[in-house]
Amino acid sequence: MKRAILAIVIIFICVAMFATFSACNSSTENSMLTIYKNRSNVGEFTKAEYLGTLPVGYRVLTSTTNYAYSEYGYQKELDGFIVYNENGLNFIKTGASDVYFQNLSFNIKQIHVYYGNIFMMTSDTKILVYDYDNDKWLYGTDNPLCVPPTINRSISTYVYAISKDYFLTISSPEVFKKQFGTDKEFATSYFVFHSNGNMVGRIDATATVSSKLGSVDGFDNYVVVNNITGSNGKETRIFNLTGLILKSENLIEPNYNGVFSYASGRNNGLEVTYFGNGKFLVHIEEEGDETDYFYKDEKDEYWKVRRYIFHADTGTRETYRSDTLFLSIENEYYKYSTTKTYDTSQFLQPGYSYVSYGIVRDKDKTVSYDEFIIKNSDFTIVNSLTKNYGSVEFPDTDAISLKELLLFYVGGIGVVQSQTGVLNIYNTEGEVIASNNEHMYQSATYNSGMIVCTIVDEENSSDSSTALLYGAVNTKGQITVPFIYDSLTLFTGFYAIGQRDDENGDASYYLVGKNGYEVFLGNSKSVSEDYSFHINNNGGIYKTGCYVYSYVNDKGTKLYGVKSTNASTTKNLLLEAKYTTVTLFSPSSEFAKVYVFCIPDGSTQQELYILK
Repeated sequence: MKRAILAIVIIFICVAMFATFSACNSSTENSMLTIYKNRSNVGEFTKAEYLGTLPVGYRVLTSTTNYAYSEYGYQKELDGFIVYNENGLNFIKTGASDVYFQNLSFNIKQIHVYYGNIFMMTSDTKILVYDYDNDKWLYGTDNPLCVPPTINRSISTYVYAISKDYFLTISSPEVFKKQFGTDKEFATSYFVFHSNGNMVGRIDATATVSSKLGSVDGFDNYVVVNNITGSNGKETRIFNLTGLILKSENLIEPNYNGVFSYASGRNNGLEVTYFGNGKFLVHIEEEGDETDYFYKDEKDEYWKVRRYIFHADTGTRETYRSDTLFLSIENEYYKYSTTKTYDTSQFLQPGYSYVSYGIVRDKDKTVSYDEFIIKNSDFTIVNSLTKNYGSVEFPDTDAISLKELLLFYVGGIGVVQSQTGVLNIYNTEGEVIASNNEHMYQSATYNSGMIVCTIVDEENSSDSSTALLYGAVNTKGQITVPFIYDSLTLFTGFYAIGQRDDENGDASYYLVGKNGYEVFLGNSKSVSEDYSFHINNNGGIYKTGCYVYSYVNDKGTKLYGVKSTNASTTKNLLLEAKYTTVTLFSPSSEFAKVYVFCIPDGSTQQELYILK
């Protein structure tokens, strides 16, 4: 499909475009919180809540440094942590006294979590699956889900979790022999497995797929395989796996109505999007001419368009007709997909999709471009970037961002978090309560009355890299914290933590007030005695709302603890300095949540805390 048009969107939907949105009389419908999620403000941390102690020799895995392809840290789906020791990875439930997997005959080198199932890769390149919800092995060492050719790739290269019960894998001769007792090669087939331990069939991909998965998606027991070579060009095929439970090596056939063909050609293509309840929207676009076309673009090129709604649960499809085209769609069903840019579950309510590339056809078949938020149920537009679509009441404002629909709400305040451009500040009724256009902002995140933003550091940027400066804007749209910081945490209470070079060029750390007032914490040459901010060879150790401090005891041993960003030295203690190591960890999927992993002096066991 003609992706070059995406660049044209920037011309037609520029950052400095006026925005108008149609009004609706109902205050309930006007509430932005029917569309957007609203996180709670994170206030100043006042305590460290004990979560448990790991068994001897175990540590929480906090990065991919030693396990390059594994997930790490806190796993929200399971409410626990991925941990490791000298033998490999394991898992521990929050509050448990021992690791979950005991007396293993193998070493775990990767862990991924999908739909409550734990996928593991062993040191001998077997992929195993454990049903955590039901406490049982689905695919163990005697019946592995997959045996990949190499360990040096992610599990997701070889296995796609379609749902809680179905898994798609690359073809694996070793697995086939364990399932059927014979040797066969299926280089152009994906294998399909059920949670009952059976391989239930194969899906033809018409290309060699023995080394990695490609061009596939899956949702609610449905599989989409794209870019298949068909008899008349290219095809996308949609498969319904529901009810397949018996062991089988046979090819699984798609429903007749679930096969969509389009002509081969560099500019031709197909996009399919899942909206839940078995419903797919299929968009096919091919080159046309002046005698046969659906729309003409800004380059006077002609394009034919076919669209269908396919109901995979019933195997029926219908032609979808509209002068509005939805492309590059993202929604909650793609949370495990690597083909999408945004995790919409972070900002949209369930039941809504973000359309990042919309085309509106006029009566003369020329087009304009837009972006939308739509309902999954009936494709109703509820919010639009440039046109009078939707039921959300927006006032006129001087300028909007190209990504203005990507609003992140915290405590009833909404801002565009990524590719912000002009900073508009919204309330829950969609009203712009303040704006700031003094910079073209790269990002913006609100918490506790302040919006921490980034701008491009022109002086230190180059053609190959972009340096950023941090500052902050209040809810009146005023810059109260100047853009002089190389890093700046979110505000919790009155202060954040900022890092910038001082007048001597030394990287220095400060408590930064909402009014821009600084309290010196320390640098490599000196540290404030009031705060004892710890600095090692890699700099200060801090996260939103907290930092590590150090103390030398009577024996000359340096010990570590954690303090909050409260400037009062009598109110900022979270953990006393009695630990030989302290690690601060913030999961990327959790807003401003901070865990502390630390080892007490005289012990070898790691304690786990969460800051509250």
